[in-house]
Amino acid sequence: MSSRKDDILQAALECFSIHGIEGTTIDMIREKSGASVGSLYHHFGSKEKIASALYMEGLRNMRELQDKRVQRAQNLEQFLKAIVGSHVDWIVTNPDWARFLFSQRPVVSQTGDQSLMKEESLASYQQLMSRLFELAPEGYELPYPKAICVSLLIGPVHEYARAWLSGRQSKSLAGQKEFFAQAAWRIFQPSVA
Repeated sequence: MSSRKDDILQAALECFSIHGIEGTTIDMIREKSGASVGSLYHHFGSKEKIASALYMEGLRNMRELQDKRVQRAQNLEQFLKAIVGSHVDWIVTNPDWARFLFSQRPVVSQTGDQSLMKEESLASYQQLMSRLFELAPEGYELPYPKAICVSLLIGPVHEYARAWLSGRQSKSLAGQKEFFAQAAWRIFQPSVA
């Protein structure tokens, strides 16, 4: 069952996807969501806060799928492929939301929610690194500095996704999932001594 806030966020995503944040009005979101102006302001306070909440909810939603999958992983290879696969699957399932996330990061900083985003990102990163070392063989060392590992895992997926979502890449993102998963495994697999 969806809540009034969820309805507003879904309506806002539809409006932002068509008109952009600047071109969208509170009245457009109100009309699309069926919410009153008072309800919009009660839950969010402004159009920019709606955009920021939509951005943060998208990140949480993507991370929720990622977390479910990495928790099921039983070894390092499954873990790495779960991260890559969850990002591919979320983007393919939520293309408008993904476009919004890729293009609207600055909206979070404009509303003062940047510290919350950083806290959540750091918590997610720490959780991933902890799980990675739980599943890695004894004595495993990351082949690259910790600070760039997540970027190496999901950066290629996100870059390809941007091209696919914009129509610059005709091969589907879903069709490339196994390639990205195998590439992640090759980068991070334990070296054979």
